[in-house]
Amino acid sequence: MSDFFSDKTLTGWGGVCISACRAARPEREAEVLSAFRENAESGREILAAGNFRSYGDSCLNSGGDVMVMNRSDRLIAFNPETGELTAEAGVTLSQILQVFLKRGFVPPVSPGTGFCTLGGALANDVHGKNHETSGCFSRYVTRFSLLTADGAVREVTRESDNALFCATAGGLGLTGIILNLTLKLKAVPGAGVAVNRKRINGLADFLKAFDQNKQEYSVGWIDASADGSSLGRGVLETGEHSGAAAPNFKPEHSAEFPFRLPAFALNAYSVKIFNELYFRRIPQAGKKTVEEYRKFVYPLDKILNWNRMYGKRGFYQFQCVIPPEKAEAGFSEILSDCARYGNASFLAVIKKTGPESEGMLSFPKPGYTLALDFPVRGERSVAFLKKYEEITLKHGGRIYFAKDATAGKESVTRGYPRLREFLEVLDRVDPKGKFSSDAARRLGIEPQNIDITPIAENET
Repeated sequence: MSDFFSDKTLTGWGGVCISACRAARPEREAEVLSAFRENAESGREILAAGNFRSYGDSCLNSGGDVMVMNRSDRLIAFNPETGELTAEAGVTLSQILQVFLKRGFVPPVSPGTGFCTLGGALANDVHGKNHETSGCFSRYVTRFSLLTADGAVREVTRESDNALFCATAGGLGLTGIILNLTLKLKAVPGAGVAVNRKRINGLADFLKAFDQNKQEYSVGWIDASADGSSLGRGVLETGEHSGAAAPNFKPEHSAEFPFRLPAFALNAYSVKIFNELYFRRIPQAGKKTVEEYRKFVYPLDKILNWNRMYGKRGFYQFQCVIPPEKAEAGFSEILSDCARYGNASFLAVIKKTGPESEGMLSFPKPGYTLALDFPVRGERSVAFLKKYEEITLKHGGRIYFAKDATAGKESVTRGYPRLREFLEVLDRVDPKGKFSSDAARRLGIEPQNIDITPIAENET
């Protein structure tokens, strides 16, 4: 009988990937260490997870153990002069904002949900609406404590072990269990964000508008049901931190999506109607507002369990990044296909990305990223996702594994040129593959595959 682990069925946020495993939920570091020793005696593979906001199977470990870290959520130390916060891995970005936004500090980089934990943010090297100007999450991490396969707790900095630092940033939890980290928060003039929204008539105009934007934040919603001359139309949203007073924001008053919608509710017709209304809610002349920061960066967090809207079968999210010179052609292929075959996606997001992170498997690179949601329609859905994966690779792009559930090994070898470096680090700190996940096994990201040779971009 286990002191820490019990049999569980865990699910990624998309609801498609389901995993039977053993899970432990330690609260103190001592409990993490004890649970890890118990796992070592069992000989089972292990993975750390947070709030299971990864959409696919990168947070799952079927047949193995999962260390669920969301109860390890204490703030340890803060220096108001430097903005450096040391906190445990289970602390969420929303928790940080609840404490520090009123003091004039925010996380410098944030994905689309505040339910993301610090450990998950580093393991996926998340990016946000300001990647072009601010880069990825790891850029602001100065150190972290990492429990590695040998049972040792390593204090890792760029100076002490640069390779391990860069492998852990975006490494999908495969280098070890992040126990705590130090993050440099960003000082802001107030809780408000001055937001500009305007209609964009097509994909080429969207990319041009991103290139002309001078504000820190930029993100676009795309009508994935539009075709012809309207292909890629949508709404561009840009913003800057503002000292102006923002409306009161009460995250505790979030609504909850009450039940899972029936499969027929999201179809080509209902999504087309929604997209038309959503596009026209912004006046032709545009709209300017001041919003509270949390509402601006986490618009969907006000609806708890919003993933239920996709029904019992769940949904896939596809997210790719394509270099600037090929983005219009690649996205046109994908969006034309979406419109032609009625692939229902009303949460379609486009952003501009800047320089690559130091993380060996970090997702963003210079170009543009497109994210699409698809309700599960059986084998047909997977076929479309494989087609979009091929289009992405053909145009020199890569797939975001924090969102993915279907990509093949070629997406790693063709999309991530530092793969061999990453596997060399795993071979040093975890040669027997103690840390693993469903995604790692599907994609072949395992130390025994160290002889894999990534394909250079100019060979694609």
